Order: sequence, then structure tokens, then C-alpha cells
Amino acid sequence: MFDPIRINKLELRNRIFKAPTLECMSTEGGAPTKQLTRFYKRVAKGGSGLMITGLSYVSNAAKAYFAENGIHEDRLIPLWKEFTDEIHEAGGKIIMQISHGGRQVDPQLLERKKAKAPSNIPNIMYCYRAEKLSGDEINQIIKDFGVAAGRVKEAGFDGVQIHSSGGYLLASFLSPVTNRRNDEWGGDEKNRFRLFEEIYKTVRHTV
Repeated sequence: MFDPIRINKLELRNRIFKAPTLECMSTEGGAPTKQLTRFYKRVAKGGSGLMITGLSYVSNAAKAYFAENGIHEDRLIPLWKEFTDEIHEAGGKIIMQISHGGRQVDPQLLERKKAKAPSNIPNIMYCYRAEKLSGDEINQIIKDFGVAAGRVKEAGFDGVQIHSSGGYLLASFLSPVTNRRNDEWGGDEKNRFRLFEEIYKTVRHTV
């Protein structure tokens, strides 16, 4: 566990990884705060070989929580670069997790709009129905992830992770319980996986 490890070009001092957690320590515009920086510097100084941030939304429509990390606009690049510089100075390596809230968005953020999801399935957590995504909206989401990944790289992060669990957008496409579509984005396992695959491709192309 304490042996160094190399993942592609990333050299880590040990195999102790801080898993992604939802901090909600950013500004309402998605920028890192001193509180968030202190949090990760403490983890870095504590000896973690690699840290992964919590949810970081790729577009305004992808935001799920107040004070969530944002990587949806170019103006955030220099602010996150200051953050990664401090983490690297503390001896840490850090990956940003990019995400889309999908059908799990705090209702107060929706402002009379509807959350977006693969299908119009009730959300037990928030007691509302999301609106089914159109094909054009899905294609835009794919682009949003790719552009966001480019910002992550430019901001000095050591890697990017595509969030796809916990009931958020990609998880809801992967599951037949929440994906009831009968087009190219739903149905059999291959089609339910298609959105993740296309996002992966555009992220890899970008970085």
C-alpha cells in the first residue's frame, strides 16, 4: 500500500487514494474557495498518494448542488490553476471529477425548470419527474464533457475522472430501471452504454 505506483505518466508516492466526496466548499459560481484549498492541502500533507475531487459540473444545466465545484466556464481555469499549484506545492496529486446531475438536482436550483434525464421516471429522493432529454441535448452534453476536460487539463490537474455512479446522469443512462428509451441511447446494454462511450471518446480526444 505504501509502495509507489505509476499510472500511465502519473507517478504516485503510494497507493492511498482519497475517493471523491461532495465537499460543497466552492463559490456559487463554481470557483474554489480558501476552505476547499485548505481541505485538500491537509489531505496532501497527510500523505495521500492521489486525491479525487467531488462533483464538478460541466455546464450550468449540469449543476446538482449549491456550492458545488464548477468547470463549466473558461473564467474558472486560472482560479483552479491557483488551487492545483497550492496542492502540488503541498506534495499532492489531484484529479478532478466532472459530472452532470441529471435527475438528481436540488429542487431549489431548478427555478421552475425541470431536471433532465434519459426518461421521465419519478425521482424518489426529490419527489419530482425529470424531463426526457432530446437527441440534440444529449449531443450537447457530450460536447460539454469534452470541453470541461480540456479546462481540467489547462487548470493543472493530474487527471480527469468521468462521474458515472450514484444515480446522476450517466448512471441513470446505464441502468435499465431509469433508462426506458427505445432509441440509440436506450434499450439494450450497448445503447445504454453509448452516452458514456461517446463522452469517454470526446474526453480522450480533448486531453
